[in-house]
Amino acid sequence: GGGAGGGPYSGAYHFHERKAAWDIFNKWVFVSKHGPDGVREGASDDDHGGELGPVDPVFPSSGRSSTTKWLADQLCTAYGLRDKAGGGGVSKVAARLASSLAKECRSCAEEVTEHAARVAERWALRLRNGRELSDSTIGISCSEQVGEDGEASVKLTWRVEGEAADHSVELWKEHYESLLGDYETSGHPSSLVLTRIFVMVCRYDSLSEDKSAYQAALPRRMLQLLQNEIGISHEVYASPLNRFLPSFCSAFDDTDRYFGSSGSFYDFFPRTGCFQANPPFDNSSVQACFRHIGHLLSSSAEPLCFVVVVPAMDFNSSLTGAFSCCQSFSRRTVVAKAGEHAYLMGLQHRRTGGGERYWQPEKASVIYIFQNDEGAHQWPISDTLAGQLQEAFREPLTHPSA
Repeated sequence: GGGAGGGPYSGAYHFHERKAAWDIFNKWVFVSKHGPDGVREGASDDDHGGELGPVDPVFPSSGRSSTTKWLADQLCTAYGLRDKAGGGGVSKVAARLASSLAKECRSCAEEVTEHAARVAERWALRLRNGRELSDSTIGISCSEQVGEDGEASVKLTWRVEGEAADHSVELWKEHYESLLGDYETSGHPSSLVLTRIFVMVCRYDSLSEDKSAYQAALPRRMLQLLQNEIGISHEVYASPLNRFLPSFCSAFDDTDRYFGSSGSFYDFFPRTGCFQANPPFDNSSVQACFRHIGHLLSSSAEPLCFVVVVPAMDFNSSLTGAFSCCQSFSRRTVVAKAGEHAYLMGLQHRRTGGGERYWQPEKASVIYIFQNDEGAHQWPISDTLAGQLQEAFREPLTHPSA
């Protein structure tokens, strides 16, 4: 620190504080959807004994007491806060902070929802008066630019009525053209394509503000290998920005369905096929993944297979309980050691500060192959394939341009 504008929240310290805060926020978004223990809860307030369910897809707006307690625990863990023997002061302060944060987020979510309703009413009136709803009338424009490295990108800009500043997002031209194709294939009106790309990119950029490993994806060669060898045909945790296969589930149906998303994995009930799962790396999302896969495998008499990739985690009682839902279907476990594998960055759709393409985790990752009996018979997993998966996971470190 030191110097003008210095102090305890400047420099590297401030950077790590922001990283910790965004880490908690990213986890909180998904915990609000399916609870801290990975047991998905309904949206009705009555299902929670009067507790409030989420009202916004991004703001963590659940009023469940279990989620607020989880948030207090996260604050203590992230910032190294511990109670002294016989005391409880730190826990009480964390609980008050968590409650205050939850109320503030709930208030923000309700404000956004109310504003969206007012905008919808305003546009409904305009449409009744004969005005067209399109990219141009909304104020979305598109321009192409070429960086010093010769790489072409596309900038989408939203000019808001009555505001001096514009809002913009950027993405590589290749990603932009891929989204145009996905949108056209899905059969939606071309007059709103720029608006829907803009909104979707804003959604994911907001979650990746200070956490570019968010939505990290498996290396392309690894997915290609799974597709070639056992017929993987669908990614159950992806986004329009990082999907490899044309068939995928994603977190946000409201923005993603225009680009081919099948919606949330937890509303997806396949009877047969091979699927790849790379859930968010927080404990509750991994638990929810295990529970849903266990339910699907138990419910189908047709060939069914899931290839699940998660970080190596300490199996506490909750995670052990979730894993037990699919443990009987485990056919193979492959470990990629720390320092010997890498993921595609979550922000692969746009230019980032360092220009990195891959993210190397500090922990090992584990590949679980879950199959029912019919799936194990149809898609046997050989030692050779297990070794090839490890090698494909390692390839970004030996051939970073691949």
